[in-house]
Amino acid sequence: RLMCIIVFFFSSRRRHTRCSGVSWARRCVQETVVTNNSTKSRETYTKTLAHYDFVPNIDEICNTSWLTAGYIKEKYPEVTKAYVIGREGIVTELQNQGIEVLGSTADDNKDVTPKECEYIEVDKDVKAVVVGYDHGFNYYKLSYAYYCIAENGAHFFATNEDSISPVGDQGRLAPAGGTMVKALQHCTKPPIVTGKPNPYGCLLYTSDAADDLLCVDLGGRRIIKKK
Repeated sequence: RLMCIIVFFFSSRRRHTRCSGVSWARRCVQETVVTNNSTKSRETYTKTLAHYDFVPNIDEICNTSWLTAGYIKEKYPEVTKAYVIGREGIVTELQNQGIEVLGSTADDNKDVTPKECEYIEVDKDVKAVVVGYDHGFNYYKLSYAYYCIAENGAHFFATNEDSISPVGDQGRLAPAGGTMVKALQHCTKPPIVTGKPNPYGCLLYTSDAADDLLCVDLGGRRIIKKK
């Protein structure tokens, strides 16, 4: 018996098609919406999907901002303050876990030269750096995150390592969050990555979703492997 259906989302145009295609399944199977997009919180995602006649419960949303925040809270409970290279989704989900946030959109307009990096004062309580897609990415954010890791010994988390992602409805691609991750990794260390295709993100939070024989994925690469 089919127990779980997993739906992957990319572009807005394709999202509508997929939602229409799986809406019938909501009456008889468990579905989980999985996305590497970290720019939105789970609450925001439910509102976004409502515009496409597909309204999952918030517990059926598995996006990487929520996934990463939950992972930090579970595995690194000592982290009470984090620096974020990313957008509002990561900030909201970290705050929902009781973690104070620095960076993100507050640092969009800050700029430094390499010589001025000498005067960057880093909050010593920052014990985690979280990186996701950030169209406000700049040298100040990169430098601050570097000092958090190099001088504070902060843990380095990445929502995903996607190099490119679809934009608009014409099939064009653009640099994705993994490009920001690699920039920081190049001067620090490899991150802990939570999003797909990494195991923590793929296995989700139910045994049914982890069972290759009881689930089907629509719209994404085949990433759930038999044990």
